Amino acid sequence: MRLGFTGAFRRLIAIVPGLAFCLMLCIGLGVSPASVHAQDDPAALVLAAFDRLSEGYRFTYRNESVQTITDLEDVETIAYALYESTGAVDDEGGYRIEATNTGSEQPDGGGESMSYDFQRAAVDGVDYVYLSENALDAWQRLMPTDWEPGWRRLEDLTSFDTVLTRSLIDSILPATWPSRTTPRAPWILEIAESDPETIDGMAMRMFELTLDGAQVVVASAMESGTLELDNLPAQARLMAASTFEVEMRVWMGADDGHIYRVAADSFVLYPYRLFAEDDPSMPPYDYKTVSAVVYDMRDHGQVEPIAAPEVAAGG
Repeated sequence: MRLGFTGAFRRLIAIVPGLAFCLMLCIGLGVSPASVHAQDDPAALVLAAFDRLSEGYRFTYRNESVQTITDLEDVETIAYALYESTGAVDDEGGYRIEATNTGSEQPDGGGESMSYDFQRAAVDGVDYVYLSENALDAWQRLMPTDWEPGWRRLEDLTSFDTVLTRSLIDSILPATWPSRTTPRAPWILEIAESDPETIDGMAMRMFELTLDGAQVVVASAMESGTLELDNLPAQARLMAASTFEVEMRVWMGADDGHIYRVAADSFVLYPYRLFAEDDPSMPPYDYKTVSAVVYDMRDHGQVEPIAAPEVAAGG
């Protein structure tokens, strides 16, 4: 097979960081801890610890991934992505994130590449996006606009009120934080406690989880409204033929029960080519992503209320 470096690559690196951890974002659909009794059950302990993230915290995040599109002629378009962010979440669910997205043709960042920084925030149920000049340049590659740099309300940027516009923003300017990566109890296929470790001198209990990636993706599509209800048989066939693998590791404080680190590895393969010839709704390529994600958390319960950013004129 040969590496295809064309317009397809340019489109892919424009949206690849969002696609890179799409599965990890999907996991963040919440948990119902009221029905969980921790005691000595590892799953209950971990789910209860995730629920305590509602007390607020600060975090750093890193996601490295490789995206591959394989067309009908077996030409591969490959992009490497790195997403890094820092942020804080308060006890009211408000958050503020500063992030850098990088997509490149080569694993060391070489070849054609794109890198941009941006910020996301949410206060009192209102979502905000900070559009830097280089983030606007990335957006312009997909959808021309006359937007100017500065903070804007997400609802103003999605005034078209279409799934496409919102999903593009979330792909190019993705917002993710630890309490968006809380697994639901039914999705835990396996969980086990492993040998303890330490972080910054603090004793940690270690848990290793295997999640049902297919359930994660279906639930996310239903909740986001992107599940194609008019073509469920085709979607069901695609899901049955696809591969979703998610392995997660959780570091939980042995003394305070707070989560200090979450690491996850995922593999996703959508074999669209199996169905593209007979179903025009399927794209003429396979899509594969392999990603490694790490969150580090600190200052649990010590975050001041997040303040709403000052919106740019006209935003």
